[in-house]
Amino acid sequence: MSPRIRYLKPDFFKDEDLAELPFECRLLYAGLWNFADKEGRLEDRHIRLKAEIFPYDKVDVEKCLGLLTKPKNGSGQPFIQRYQLSGNKYIQILNWHKHQKPHHTEKESAIPPAPPLNLKGMEKGMENQHEASTELSNGEITVKSLCISIINDLNEILGSNYKTESKTTNGLICARINEGHTLDDFKTVHRKMAKAWGLDNKMRQFLRPITLYGGKFESYLNRPEDIKQLTPQQQDNLKQLAQLNEEIKIDNGSIQ
Repeated sequence: MSPRIRYLKPDFFKDEDLAELPFECRLLYAGLWNFADKEGRLEDRHIRLKAEIFPYDKVDVEKCLGLLTKPKNGSGQPFIQRYQLSGNKYIQILNWHKHQKPHHTEKESAIPPAPPLNLKGMEKGMENQHEASTELSNGEITVKSLCISIINDLNEILGSNYKTESKTTNGLICARINEGHTLDDFKTVHRKMAKAWGLDNKMRQFLRPITLYGGKFESYLNRPEDIKQLTPQQQDNLKQLAQLNEEIKIDNGSIQ
């Protein structure tokens, strides 16, 4: 684990939920940010973290990590998520992109994304340290089926053909789900951004999962609606775009 320079906002010290934790847990939480990668992930190695963050203090890092995984006030979302994949243990700092804005030159995360949290199970005392899988349950639907629904909706809106089995796309979706976003949020982003960028030749290329589901997802979700009416030319362009998408569908069908 290599340390990195991160932001520490003044609001950190006033967080009432964080204030309920012991002092050393709060300091550990801030320390984790320095060892997390671009997506807020790091290896779950409590002995190494103790040496890196508390070299001169007697702190039970394993106990602190456990407290940070528990939901705030017994409900809601915890501060971190601990998970395993192929025998390797990892930590995901939740709401990462609300805390940090990593520099664009940082390397992409080499750690696989965490599965969506099962908060209901955690409230009953179950620890969320299960094997990561796209088949994990998220309420009454599986993560896999949720990813398929999201990607299919995007394809329907754009007339595109993004693959539902793409690991990169599914990883981005899982990251956003871990931040508390729902299927309806994804559908809203699809429609808002298609309307905002669909008629712009320069921006249309960014109507893709890697852009829409990245760190700016919440900004896209909260993008103000355009109150202006489409001009006759824009309406004609929109019709042409729909026709072009239909032709692409037909061509793709003929190739197959």
